[in-house]
Amino acid sequence: MAPLSVYGESKALGERLIQESKASALIVRTQWLFGVHGKSFPRSMWQRARAGQITRVVGDQWGRPTFTRDLATATWTLIRKRVQGVYHVANTGTATWYDLAYTIFAATGRTDLLARCAAAEYETRARRPRFSVLDTTKFETTAGYALPHWKDALSQFVSELEGDKSSEREGSQW
Repeated sequence: MAPLSVYGESKALGERLIQESKASALIVRTQWLFGVHGKSFPRSMWQRARAGQITRVVGDQWGRPTFTRDLATATWTLIRKRVQGVYHVANTGTATWYDLAYTIFAATGRTDLLARCAAAEYETRARRPRFSVLDTTKFETTAGYALPHWKDALSQFVSELEGDKSSEREGSQW
């Protein structure tokens, strides 16, 4: 593990300190979270698409989008099994930020507003790795199942957003 930012370094330090303490612990690593409550990249994309905003999104960074509801269920599965150690938990399938945005914009019928760009062309405060796809084999073997594909989870997320009128008022800043 080679963190690229202070945020990543603090997460790695926290994990290392927990492991060095020899305490019974379960560490769950995940990535690219989205859920019906709070801010997230998919929520921002959904709001931008519905507002008719032209949007450029990075298409050369890969990860595994993860629905918070699926993550919560998976975490409880691990807790009930009383396992310890480090587990990677994420929805199945890999995607770029652009893939994720495209799926949202397609759901709103506004793919014409979306353009792909390279990470080098998009300024951001946080440095992100090009390929950060988590290997969830250990979780899947232990739990006996894999989380749903991220596209299925995203479809559920969009359906819930469309049914929740208050979601447009929550705002988002990606």
